[in-house]
Amino acid sequence: MTTTPKLIRKAELKTNCPECYTTDGLQVEFYQPYVNGRWYKRFLAELSSKMHCTKCGTEIFPVSWTPDIERVYDYHRKSTNMRSSKRHWKPLALVLMLVAIAVIAAAAIFGFNYLS
Repeated sequence: MTTTPKLIRKAELKTNCPECYTTDGLQVEFYQPYVNGRWYKRFLAELSSKMHCTKCGTEIFPVSWTPDIERVYDYHRKSTNMRSSKRHWKPLALVLMLVAIAVIAAAAIFGFNYLS
């Protein structure tokens, strides 16, 4: 199974960058891991984020966040709608499940008729 992070939300922050002090370059991106297996695909119930400044091109780590950045970050994190972590079966898996159910049902029907 391969797990890849999928971007689910990108938000512009109107707070000062701790590196270059501009007010219009800070962006936060929220990622949710996506599992793509052989039989199914689904999103995991985790959420990761990355913050960077588009003006100076640096990644902003939580150590250098100001209280304003933390407040805005918490707001955007709470308002992010995570994708459902329900499994989505691939068509081949669905076909194999239906064939297995049909074989079991046929064996049960013909097996009971043979015994009587």
